[in-house]
Amino acid sequence: MAEKNKKEEVPPSPAALLHSSVAAFPSFSSALIFPDDADAAQIVVSASVRDLKRNCRRQLVTTLAASEGGKTVRAGFTSENSEGVGLTVQMKDGRSWVQLKSVDTKDKGKKYFVEIWHSGMIVKSIEVTDVHGDFYTDDTFGSLSLSASETKVAYIAEAKVPDDKGPEKFVFKPDWGEKFNKKAAPRIVLCDLESEQVEVLKEQTNLALGQVFFGPRDESLIFWGLSTYPRKYGILFCPNRRAGIYQSDLKGDNLLMLSSADEAARSPRLDEKRETVVYLSNALGGPHYTCAKIMAYDLGSKQSHIVLPQIESPGPTEFPGLFIDRLPIGAVAGSGDAQYIISPTTWRSRKTIVAINVASGVVTDVTPDATAGSFYLLGLKGDWLVASRSSPAVPPEVHVGRIELTAKSAAVKLHLAHAPSPAPPSVSWRTITYNERSDILEAIVLKPEEPQDKTLLKGTKPPLLVFPHGGPHGSFMTEFYLSNYCLTRMGFAVAMVNYRGSTGFGKNGIDCLVGKVGDLDVEDTQYVAEQISKSGEVDAHRVAVWGGSHGGFLTAWLVGRYPAYYKAAVLRNPVINMGSNLAQSDIPDWSLAEAGIEFDLDRPPLITPEIYSAIWKASPMSVAASVKSPAMVMLGADDRRVPNYEGLNWFYYLKSRGVDVRAMQFPDNGHALDGVEAEKCGFEALANFFLEFV
Repeated sequence: MAEKNKKEEVPPSPAALLHSSVAAFPSFSSALIFPDDADAAQIVVSASVRDLKRNCRRQLVTTLAASEGGKTVRAGFTSENSEGVGLTVQMKDGRSWVQLKSVDTKDKGKKYFVEIWHSGMIVKSIEVTDVHGDFYTDDTFGSLSLSASETKVAYIAEAKVPDDKGPEKFVFKPDWGEKFNKKAAPRIVLCDLESEQVEVLKEQTNLALGQVFFGPRDESLIFWGLSTYPRKYGILFCPNRRAGIYQSDLKGDNLLMLSSADEAARSPRLDEKRETVVYLSNALGGPHYTCAKIMAYDLGSKQSHIVLPQIESPGPTEFPGLFIDRLPIGAVAGSGDAQYIISPTTWRSRKTIVAINVASGVVTDVTPDATAGSFYLLGLKGDWLVASRSSPAVPPEVHVGRIELTAKSAAVKLHLAHAPSPAPPSVSWRTITYNERSDILEAIVLKPEEPQDKTLLKGTKPPLLVFPHGGPHGSFMTEFYLSNYCLTRMGFAVAMVNYRGSTGFGKNGIDCLVGKVGDLDVEDTQYVAEQISKSGEVDAHRVAVWGGSHGGFLTAWLVGRYPAYYKAAVLRNPVINMGSNLAQSDIPDWSLAEAGIEFDLDRPPLITPEIYSAIWKASPMSVAASVKSPAMVMLGADDRRVPNYEGLNWFYYLKSRGVDVRAMQFPDNGHALDGVEAEKCGFEALANFFLEFV
């Protein structure tokens, strides 16, 4: 039997071997900074790395010792983070912290603890298992805040769920959709670190609460409240929901709304004195992701004002507005006229870090070197700043520096502190702006650096893979993407298209696509494909296309509208029919918002024949009869955002008409198809499919 199994073992494909060799590089997520003195600090960087054998992501921590303001950094030991460690908040002494800890006891289920640590030694462990369910540690609801007196912490956890029996277990229980479908209701929890008393605050009518902080003198709580009426809409990547910034006393009574009722507010942050709340805001409804403004609310005068407005139509080199889900912890830095809000953002086709002067509103790009790729903020503490840098050719690495803030300027000089070793072979990349069509249409183009005859594809020029992003109000940035890097190393050229409607190009750059999906975005992507093909740097007769979500929507449109142009197509959880997506998605408003039809979040409309007809014309199913290109559809079995039957309907329809179409479905995967095994097998299937047909 052993001999038989040995003979049946299939060696991994070149695509799989390439993927596995690069998948081991870590992705950095956050950094804790413990200043020793004015010029030195201990830094703990968190990262995740794929374990392909165990089919999981493992959490790592690396210690760094920085001195001379970051000019000298000694990398310490990298180890695996203790399983179950959640959010962490630092104490004033610089050597102590509080963390949330989940422990899986296997036989008795999970247990939950609030822990106090000092200099690597556990000082106190408070069990909270009997009080609430699991901690919320996500970026949407989760937070862990320390009182000014350092005697209490506030955090968000799941409410205790009753063990329903009989008819009660069949009562419908709405959820927050994609990524949140298995989470119980969020509750604010107060834990007294001295008395070890733990209290779950009362539920607020028609509100789900998150992102909690202590107010002035530790006499109140300030938090985010998300409307649950008339339904729970999908919240992931949807900062346009009816939500506000609230204040209550420590019992959850005397509720006061600090933000305006006609704005979608989120991400409250306090200045060091806890006198002012700053938060992000944008209009209710409409496109799910748009340019944000920063508001400030003075807790003394109870007055608010705009710190940073939405940027409507920036010039090609001007600040294009703020495009983020949340402000970082510790975002408000400095004081007086030299007080700034430090934040990551999308600036055209790159990630960068900006400093926004609170008094003047002037914005400074503190990582302006576009040739270096993209920078992402990992952590702030005082004037210390830790960032991750990557480019399409360079995996993420850690940089450390100290930010200098004055009334008139903000600057930081970052120093390389930690990088994967050895670095993988390079690929070439550049960003192209298509000014002749629009100064907000860009593409990031990757090409192999080695001779084409040395790659898997051979030939004299690389074939072109056209890759539009999802959203549609998302964007590609000049950072490291595992799949694109591997495809380029195989011998493809890859064009990541930021069509009009992408984030990072001002508010009007978002709005210009509304009502024109299925047209403007399709034609922008086709234009980029044709211009690169005409340039002579790729094989114009070997062009394929792929994308996920709205990128899959565009892929379906392109092979339907241009059936002779593309040799092959891969679609990952694509929107195929906006009408059926409206009926079944966790974000039903998306279909109407993108079609330019009003969707009242408080009184959702019926799907009338007129509405269905309008969005059918914008749906790629309307041109499915023209598709001839070989195609592969990849679907997540648990996708709540784009129910997988949409892709299956397209698959069955093409199959019945003799098109070479294939389908893959990934159990236990949602819309992102980001499980380790799904990512690995999905990439191998995609790569081999393009090798077969392109």
